[in-house]
Amino acid sequence: MKWISIDPATTSGVANWDNDTLVNTVVVKPRGTSGKWYHNSEIHASRFLAWLHTYDHTDAKLGGLPVVIERGFGGMATAVRAQGMQIGWHQCMCALLQRSAPIEVNVAEWRRVIKEDLQVSWP
Repeated sequence: MKWISIDPATTSGVANWDNDTLVNTVVVKPRGTSGKWYHNSEIHASRFLAWLHTYDHTDAKLGGLPVVIERGFGGMATAVRAQGMQIGWHQCMCALLQRSAPIEVNVAEWRRVIKEDLQVSWP
């Protein structure tokens, strides 16, 4: 199975997967206060255009790959607000591209799989 996974934050990490093989990674982040955004080192005029390029770059366009997004990256009110905004942003992108909504995965779920498969753990 192929999919993309998103670590949602102001600076977001995106991984493109083919089964257990990492195909490539992308970082999407704002470029200062200008309103421009990066897709890796490429500069886009807006957040929307940077993410549209990211979805195209990872083959997650119309009818493309499933999107898996991390859920639960903080318990503070500001983190919960940011989390909701990030997930909402990707729900809108997927709806605009006429595709399924992102699949939300708790941090503990993917960490458990890595811990069991690779004997890696976090403090």
